Amino acid sequence: ATAVHEYAHAITALRLGDRTGESEGRVTLNPLAHADPIGTIAMPLLAGIFHYPPLGWGKPVPFQPAHFTRKISMRAGSALVSVAGPLANIIQAAITLGVAALLVFAIHLQPAQHPGVFSILGVFLTLNMMLAVFNLLPIHPLDGGKILTWALPPRFDYIDDFLSRYGWAILLGLMF
Repeated sequence: ATAVHEYAHAITALRLGDRTGESEGRVTLNPLAHADPIGTIAMPLLAGIFHYPPLGWGKPVPFQPAHFTRKISMRAGSALVSVAGPLANIIQAAITLGVAALLVFAIHLQPAQHPGVFSILGVFLTLNMMLAVFNLLPIHPLDGGKILTWALPPRFDYIDDFLSRYGWAILLGLMF
């Protein structure tokens, strides 16, 4: 889920003309290219050991809005790159629902008889929806922060400045 999310950011930036992610090997679905040692390995492992809700992240895909070659503002381009990740998670959730429906209605697989299969699908569905909703929170450094920057008129830049400066603290508070 995280690899597809980060790939969506990278491919969107590339299609807008920025090759930064490509030069760092991030235009790939290989999960290792998007793994963050703390966020992808240590945090989920510790959450599992201590029975906390899963918390983790992938290595953010770098992009340079100034390198966009399409006729699009840097703010709008940044918003498009940012929304691509959560949209990829929503698409993965929809595909997961489609697979579950196919298993039940076309193949006649019963959830009660195959709880493992449906448990895995349920976890993947929940994970993708949680990633999408969480990343759309309008707080920096989340994707929603860049979308908010694009959506706010310039006269409200002070809100973006505040969230850029204190977003990490707000995010930490939400996690606790």
